[in-house]
Amino acid sequence: WEAEGVVGGDLAGTMDGDGDSWAAARRGCTAFGGFQPAPYGGGGIPEAPQSAYEAMFMSPHTGILYTSPEASDHVAVSLCLRSTANGSSLELAKDAATKSAQPHKRQSSIMNFFGAGVKRSVSSTDQEQAAKKASQ
Repeated sequence: WEAEGVVGGDLAGTMDGDGDSWAAARRGCTAFGGFQPAPYGGGGIPEAPQSAYEAMFMSPHTGILYTSPEASDHVAVSLCLRSTANGSSLELAKDAATKSAQPHKRQSSIMNFFGAGVKRSVSSTDQEQAAKKASQ
């Protein structure tokens, strides 16, 4: 981190040095009020001004990325790293501690659920139909 990391600036909604406050977080995630909540009575998400949508796109940084309500109801976290001076790429270590910090790599691909050898659970309807055929 020390050699490659780029420290982020203040939270997107920071005003007057209040970057660690709930108010700054609210201003950041609503693009300073540009994004309004959907009304309880229905009607969907209100139209936001173009400037609110443009607030999502900022220069690379380490910090929180706020998106419009139409894009996502989550925020993303960004880690900005400088490229290495010698032209080599950053590569994660292969030790056990690093591997344990990457649980997504142990997850099976969705393709493993399709194809030969996949056991399908038999529903009660399937069992009833099979019993009916056997008795005929």
